[in-house]
This record gives sequence, structure tokens and C-alpha cells, in this order.
Amino acid sequence: MSIELAVAVLGQRPNTWQLVRRIREAVFDEALECPDLPGLIFTYMCVFDDPADVNYVREVSGQFQAQGAQVYYVELKAEKQVRLERDKSENRLAHKPTKRDLEKSEALFLRLEEKYRLNTEEDEDVFPGILVIDNTCLAADETARRIKEHFFL
Repeated sequence: MSIELAVAVLGQRPNTWQLVRRIREAVFDEALECPDLPGLIFTYMCVFDDPADVNYVREVSGQFQAQGAQVYYVELKAEKQVRLERDKSENRLAHKPTKRDLEKSEALFLRLEEKYRLNTEEDEDVFPGILVIDNTCLAADETARRIKEHFFL
């Protein structure tokens, strides 16, 4: 949501990513001030071969852990072709205007896929207790059910 909001305001500019980060920080700060908030789900495409990116996730997690919150890590994996198809789904396009230029969206997807390592490697212990799910053949509700069951939520 933070990316979509920033792009809606600024378009695709270099400083758009600064706004994305500020939006996220504002949401985190406000969530930390709400002790009765039942939870917060933060989705993030982590670049696992970039220590700064991994540390960002750790820093955000640490803010919540310092307030006594339980943090759960989930990594979703799926085959490339499935992810490309999901990027074109009606639901994704309805909620993410930045995906609506299908050619541009697919080109970005392929460029990021080639440039970065976007999944952990076998037995890599990046985040404590991380649950890795290959959801290639799973519907979103089944994936959510497995996450809830694994973490007793």
C-alpha cells in the first residue's frame, strides 16, 4: 500500500522511494502507539543478498519487539511463471495500479528477478523462526490458514 500511495502522489520519480519509506515509518510509529492494536501485517520484498535490506527488516522488527510485540516472519516462494501470472490477476490489478501497465510490470519483475536474490537459500537462517511456504499451488486463503496454524494465531 505504501508504494501505491507514494506513486499516486509523486509518480515514478527517484524520490518516490523516500516517500515510501516515510509512509512506512509513519504507519509503524502510529502502530507502536496503539497498545490495543491486535496486529500488523507488513509485506516486503526483501533483497536477501543486500545486508542493508535484511537489516531494515531487522530494525523494523526490533522496534516492535522492544515494545513487547511478537514478530513472525513468513517467506512466500512460488515458481516464476506463477508469480508472473499472479501479477496479472484481476485482484492484483484492482488493488495495485502500478501493475496495470502489464508490459512495464513484467519487465520490472524480470529485471528484479535477475538482479537480486529474493528468496532465502536452503537452511539460511536470516530471520529467527522464519516460516517458508512454497505457495506455487496454494490459494491465498490456504496459505493464510497455514501461517495461522503454524504460529498458533
